[in-house]
Amino acid sequence: MNSRTLLLINDFLHQYIEPFTVQDLQDYIVKNNEKKISKKSALQVLYESPLVFSLLDDEFITRAGVFIGKWFSFKPSREEIQKGYFMIGHRASPFANPEIPPDCYSLFANKKVIEPESCTFSMNQALDTYSLFGEGYVIPVIFNDKNNNTVLRKENSQINLPNEITLTAWSINKVTGGKKMEYGDRFLCRILDWDNGVIELSLQKKSGGLTLSEEAIQREEWYTDLENAFLNGFDRYGPCDSIDSQLANVFLENQETLCIKNCGSIEECMMHTSKIGFQPYGVESRIWKRNEEIPYAGKWIKPEMMKDVVLQDITDSFSVSVLDAFIKDDIFNQTKGSEPGRIEDFLCKTIPMFDVSSFLKEKSFLTQLEKRKQAIEKAYNHFIDYPIADIRKQLINIYSNISSLFFEIGFSGIEADKFPQQELIILSQIYLHCTRMIEGFENPIDSTDFPEDEIKISIEGMRDTYNEIEGILKNSLKELRYKSFSVV
Repeated sequence: MNSRTLLLINDFLHQYIEPFTVQDLQDYIVKNNEKKISKKSALQVLYESPLVFSLLDDEFITRAGVFIGKWFSFKPSREEIQKGYFMIGHRASPFANPEIPPDCYSLFANKKVIEPESCTFSMNQALDTYSLFGEGYVIPVIFNDKNNNTVLRKENSQINLPNEITLTAWSINKVTGGKKMEYGDRFLCRILDWDNGVIELSLQKKSGGLTLSEEAIQREEWYTDLENAFLNGFDRYGPCDSIDSQLANVFLENQETLCIKNCGSIEECMMHTSKIGFQPYGVESRIWKRNEEIPYAGKWIKPEMMKDVVLQDITDSFSVSVLDAFIKDDIFNQTKGSEPGRIEDFLCKTIPMFDVSSFLKEKSFLTQLEKRKQAIEKAYNHFIDYPIADIRKQLINIYSNISSLFFEIGFSGIEADKFPQQELIILSQIYLHCTRMIEGFENPIDSTDFPEDEIKISIEGMRDTYNEIEGILKNSLKELRYKSFSVV
């Protein structure tokens, strides 16, 4: 698919809000003067996109279609009430467009746009308000806020967080139209424009008096409904690829009971419940049954697929950019006097443990690889590449270590649930992270703005993490192979 077709698909998935079929997507592309894509290609896009849900009768619906106009709410904290400003943080998840960072939402109240400002909050308040981004993501999202001027510092592998931080915030008074907001009051919200992140807010006052109001009773029932929705979904969805994806599945299937005007908030539910909580998931976290370890492969995986689940993860994470990186590294080495490498060597480094000889027997495939290599060689600019070549070499070296073990486990034929689960989760996470970082080198990079220090810290972190789990997984693989031998 060309770039124009990909842009059209992106527009469709961000703006189409009705249930649709594969044919609807194909027709949309043709209608906008592009060549029709095959049904197979269209289905691949839809099944792989995090912005699409499968429905019955071969229909689909976008996240925009599910969540636009749906009700959700949140209570500003005591600190936010005292300061007169509030953050959005994770509070719009899973309703808002996940591709838009929380400091870039557009808020709308009383038929007016509420302009964002800045306000200084305690670090604890910021961490609480962004907690649903999950371990490993909370701090980067906070520090990437456009109004933050604090530099994240790391000493002796420990991150030093400030006591306070200035972040994007909105005036409570402007949202309420001058009405006083007290602790316990909440903002009732809905998405007006999903693609552009426009959220409407209105003040919802807490109930007065000594007896529970009908609204308060309904909200208490809402917490129970959300808790049960999670508990009923864990074995069907698994941990998903993020907490946001977990929430999206839960609210998709329980819209009628959860997307109501007298709703609570997810963060309040997490404080109410004793059955679910944030649980470690490798180097990340997920919402899960409290005090229960999240497995790499659980009941959401069919038993007959247990031997293939690692290979499926590898396939889902694979990127041809890794092959390109090995080719570029070889070209750079040639400028220092090294002999040119062979295309089959690059392929073996990209897909370790895999017999590439069958690929190389296909002349058309080999020809395509050679053409790709020649195109990279022709476009290669030593002066542009020089500042980043060493970083790329470090990345592909750590990729080689991570992928060799991950592929060895994947091709072992041993069920994934037999391995140490947390270590296998971590291996899959750093494999994906390393692959995505290598992909970043395919984008045009201005060497003057190249985040060298950040990438070096990330490489160091991946290397340390890999060293911690390598021995455990290799010993497990050795033991499992030994047990699989049968004495004849």
